[in-house]
Amino acid sequence: MDYELQRKSIKNVYLRVKPPDGRVVVTAPRRMSAVAIDAFVASRRTWIEKQQARLREQAAKGIGSAADERLGDTVMLWGKTYPLRVVEGKSYALRFEGGGANEAIGANEANEANGANGANGAIGAGESPRVNGAGKTEAAAEVVFTVRASSTDEQRLAHFNGFLREMVVAEIQHLAPIWEERTGLHAKEWRTRFMTSRWGSCSIQARRICINVQLVHYPPECLEYVIVHELAHLAERTHGPRFQALMDTFLPDWRRRRALLKA
Repeated sequence: MDYELQRKSIKNVYLRVKPPDGRVVVTAPRRMSAVAIDAFVASRRTWIEKQQARLREQAAKGIGSAADERLGDTVMLWGKTYPLRVVEGKSYALRFEGGGANEAIGANEANEANGANGANGAIGAGESPRVNGAGKTEAAAEVVFTVRASSTDEQRLAHFNGFLREMVVAEIQHLAPIWEERTGLHAKEWRTRFMTSRWGSCSIQARRICINVQLVHYPPECLEYVIVHELAHLAERTHGPRFQALMDTFLPDWRRRRALLKA
């Protein structure tokens, strides 16, 4: 299958079927091999052909594409790529649908409360319900993003990122108490942030840990690794032998999990 390839300094591979002609555009990390990219496109062939057929049908009816250019046609959540469908409604919402799954990821009111603008977000007890636990979405066939009809691309993207933050917050609320108890190390505050150069950070003096929302795109075990990693910094500032010994004790397979983030 023919496709247009764009390479960028990114961590994930993205596939889009562009209106109006249905051309396939793949954006891939610079280090990803051509063989791996071809295999990824081949694995999505059925979905690609379905999207192209939809575009042809819309063109015949004089209807514009429902896809959002800023979001694309797919989204990776907890290590799995899902088709992303954008529909219009009365309020913003994000849902898993199809394949036996029909569960809300987030709704407009909760999203606005947690801050959809991408700023730093402090995590409070009970603030974000863990509707879909990481790793519990295998049955879903697609992700449906409901937007307001009058919304701009910037507003849609901001709310979408807000929903991603909710997913990570919910997992932190679940995992952090477990690992604080296991390690005996406790943070006074957990925060989330969209970061480009690190997966997490730890302010030892303030005992404040910040987690990168982008971890929502990786397997759930990666988020767990970063949580344990940052907790370990409360006991050891550097990444020296003592830190590694702590990680070996707390999470024996931490090196394998770290490798997933570098792949």
